[in-house]
Amino acid sequence: MPAHSRIAVLAKDFREQVIIDAGHIAVTSSTWQGVLQKFLAGEVDYLFFSDGGIDIICLTIDEPCTDITRVFQYQLATTYLAVSKHGTSAQLVEKLKSAALAFKGSTQYQAMVEHWLTEFKQLNMPKMHEEDGIIKLRAQKNG
Repeated sequence: MPAHSRIAVLAKDFREQVIIDAGHIAVTSSTWQGVLQKFLAGEVDYLFFSDGGIDIICLTIDEPCTDITRVFQYQLATTYLAVSKHGTSAQLVEKLKSAALAFKGSTQYQAMVEHWLTEFKQLNMPKMHEEDGIIKLRAQKNG
């Protein structure tokens, strides 16, 4: 992105510091609706937000979001189950890893995935899908 771009972001969100550290100008709002409206009104050059977040917030405002296009992908987030290094046995860590893998392969897990994908689809969020045990808030890649 061009140097010193004006980028809309939620105030005090981690993305605000990322923008500043990259040498750009963070234009903040206290709500995601406000952030999105600044972008749609042309008050900023870019918006720092997730695809799924845009889908959700666009449902709550009276503005069309059909012309928003991703120009940059920051980082994909991964969620971890953390355990203390001090005093946690390697056996327990392996048990937790094994249990997580077993759960991701279970019918109970698949039912949960289907439930949440259905719930979000009813909110007109067709970009969501499950991949590698993760519900992703973006369109599924082909191939």
